[in-house]
Amino acid sequence: MKQILLLALGWVVWVGGASAQTAMNPFDLRYRMESDSFPESGFPSADLNNPFELRVWPKEQAATGAAAPSRPTPAKVRIPANPQAQLGQIRLTVTLLILLLLTFLITLFRGILFKAFAGFFNDNLFFQFFREYEGRGVHPSWFLYLLYPINAGMFAFFALRHFGLQIHSSLWIELGICMGGTLAALFLKHLVLGLVASVFPVAKEVDRYQFLMQVFGIALGVFLAPVNILLAYGPDTLHKGLILGTFSVFALVYAFRSLRGLLIANKFLIAHRFHFLLYICTVELSPVLIFIKLVFDQRQI
Repeated sequence: MKQILLLALGWVVWVGGASAQTAMNPFDLRYRMESDSFPESGFPSADLNNPFELRVWPKEQAATGAAAPSRPTPAKVRIPANPQAQLGQIRLTVTLLILLLLTFLITLFRGILFKAFAGFFNDNLFFQFFREYEGRGVHPSWFLYLLYPINAGMFAFFALRHFGLQIHSSLWIELGICMGGTLAALFLKHLVLGLVASVFPVAKEVDRYQFLMQVFGIALGVFLAPVNILLAYGPDTLHKGLILGTFSVFALVYAFRSLRGLLIANKFLIAHRFHFLLYICTVELSPVLIFIKLVFDQRQI
């Protein structure tokens, strides 16, 4: 009986060993099973079901010691800045700039500011203010005059945003275009007036009219400061009425300034009607009409 049991146990051990030799060894290299030679090129195919499968280098890379090829990394795509985040930064920057300019300029030139507002409403006070600074070159009113192109450019930016018009994809560049365009338009207008004064015998009247432009620009610059702050942080329901109301104020102030300019140039209206009409159409009306046309063309796009 014992001999039979020993024979049976030996047979079981022999069968188990033979089956183990024929089974897949998870720790054996795949290319060693297929052939004793190193693979000629490329990586051997991996067994996805075997977690211990090893990848080996090709012969050329193994001989030169080159690094194994890495997976291609996707190209970095530049994500554009969030327009809402840019708008929030612009609102904060605009508000701080307005408050700093008002504080600095009003503190230094408070007396000139009061005289400018007095000359805005009263013609006699304007002539008195003009005679105080006549012939002195660059006077402090020019610094207060800078409030107008800065605030007018900010107002144009907020107005374009309200009506859904876009000049540039970057809001910062769009704000710079609005402010720079306003400043360039005023500079060109004063340059044309200077050329007119140098060509025609109207130098005194042109200087008086340029000073009138400064006085009205100072008043509009101070008026636009709180308007821009309300457009930056005010409710959206307020924007439409505020923008349309500001445009109405612009039209009234422009008409009032034109009337005051006619009083300065009244002695030239009869003797030089053609030249005066040419100046009105070229310098005063054409920039406004061109701006309106550009706005309507951009809105149609």
